[in-house]
Amino acid sequence: MKRYILWAVGLMMILNVSCEQGGEMGGDPNAEVSYGTLNLSAVAVTVEESTRAMSTDNFLVTLLKASGEEVESWTLGEMPDQVQLREGDYRVEVASATNHAPVSREGYFSGGCELTIVSGKTTTPDPIVCPLESLKVSVEFRGEIVEAMSSDCGTTVSLEDASLRVAATDNAPIYFRPEGERNTLKVVFAGTVDGASERFETEIAGVRVGQWRHIVIKMTYEDGKRVFSASSIDPWNKDEDIYVE
Repeated sequence: MKRYILWAVGLMMILNVSCEQGGEMGGDPNAEVSYGTLNLSAVAVTVEESTRAMSTDNFLVTLLKASGEEVESWTLGEMPDQVQLREGDYRVEVASATNHAPVSREGYFSGGCELTIVSGKTTTPDPIVCPLESLKVSVEFRGEIVEAMSSDCGTTVSLEDASLRVAATDNAPIYFRPEGERNTLKVVFAGTVDGASERFETEIAGVRVGQWRHIVIKMTYEDGKRVFSASSIDPWNKDEDIYVE
């Protein structure tokens, strides 16, 4: 009889520990620890400030506890419809890439929302908006310079220590990760123009995250000499000022 009592007490202790130490996900709804359901099938993600259609299937979705500890992550295209979670506060974060590179040919988009899991209830996250977290830059040549440039012409665009050189025929955008609230963009054009080696430099002050700086480079002749100029504007009209160098 004594042995039976000891065995029963031991079993109760094991069951109690099991209930108290359950994981964040996949809990037993009948366990002592209370669980609720997170409805992921209804997650709505909107990408802002993209000038082309984007697939979000490869966007990374990260589920975090309120403390910032990661619970689980998936791609948006492979995310489960529902998960069971301990009741409590959480955050869902969505990003277009695993890290935000200093310079890239693809923009970085991210967003998130807070949510609370309630025992026995189903929670659907609020719609998530992912704005552009990069500075978008594009370069265009207009006027006489277009016909005068040789194939070696190109433009190097720099922001702090990050830079990228693109050919004069490459009009695909460049994306930078600004470190400060306001930054200075450096633009250097170099190459053979009308058979002569040329180099033109300019700076654009006040650039920031979320802008699109479209740089137009032109060439004119003054007293028989080639004169280069550049203008910059934000086609999204976030700033009214136009920078001319």
